[in-house]
Amino acid sequence: MPEKKERWSEFLLKEFELLRNELDESVKEARAIERYALVTTGAIWSWVVAQTEETTIYQPLVWLPAILVLFFAFRALGLSVHVRDIGKHLAEIEQAFHLPEDLGWEQLYEKKYHGTPKRISVYVFWAGLLIATIAIPFLFR
Repeated sequence: MPEKKERWSEFLLKEFELLRNELDESVKEARAIERYALVTTGAIWSWVVAQTEETTIYQPLVWLPAILVLFFAFRALGLSVHVRDIGKHLAEIEQAFHLPEDLGWEQLYEKKYHGTPKRISVYVFWAGLLIATIAIPFLFR
């Protein structure tokens, strides 16, 4: 039985390491998506504003940022859920090693904040950007 527990411990440690890396990469990807959304939106609006002639050909382009932001936000939401799930599983692994509640980061973060501050900032960012991409085209009318 001690040999089996040792193998489980090795497995959990390796899983913890792999999941921690996946969590880090997912967070990096989510931040990159935020940058892509801002740059893409800004580039499209800059191009539209730079057009001196008002033509109906360019008018539909002012709605393109809103559509793109919806796609980017959908991907970012998926990553946010993925990161949350990994964090919960990492907290379970920490508990399996009987760490004190204040020692493992995922346990501590979940206990203290319930993941709220980071999740709220993600939702506020995407909601704000989406509202802007919907409101700004009305300025081009």
